Amino acid sequence: MKKIISSVLIICLVFCFASCSKSVTNTLEQPTEAPTGNLEDTVTIRLPITFVDSEYRDNLEGYCKKYGYNSAKLSDDGQTVEIVMNQFSNELMKTDIGMQVLKKISEITDSGDYPYVKELVKVDKDHFREVIISVDRKGYKKAGTSAPFMIGQYCLLYQAYDSTDDYRCEVTVVDYKTNKVIDTLVYTDKDE
Repeated sequence: MKKIISSVLIICLVFCFASCSKSVTNTLEQPTEAPTGNLEDTVTIRLPITFVDSEYRDNLEGYCKKYGYNSAKLSDDGQTVEIVMNQFSNELMKTDIGMQVLKKISEITDSGDYPYVKELVKVDKDHFREVIISVDRKGYKKAGTSAPFMIGQYCLLYQAYDSTDDYRCEVTVVDYKTNKVIDTLVYTDKDE
């Protein structure tokens, strides 16, 4: 009797492991959007000088060599660096940074640091220009706009690598009970 029960349990475990590994495999095999950039075409991005490793701020040639960029040039005011890289590298970089930004935005809703934030409703994952979060109205009014501000800054960070001169992220805050808009905050790289 013990052998039969043991055999049944082992068979059940094997099927459980097989189904678990199958679901993991299926998740990994889902098609993902591959970078479409080309090695011949170049992209120019403009980053704040603070994004450059401190040891390379006076050695932009070494910075390019380390990261595989074509060239880098400091702006006249010394505040930004214009970096030229191939399009494929830029697409890979944006994919990596996009994943990091999504993780950071998700952490805002999951970490407990902003308990009034209930749910991340929507994120424009292509360019990070629009985010919608649902919140507890009373908690939001009491705590202020710290969570939307952080979300906006993460989105602008991504856009710095998106080869655009128009950095803009709109964070819409809705009441999680009524789904009505409480606030719409627009973050840009311009001082307004």
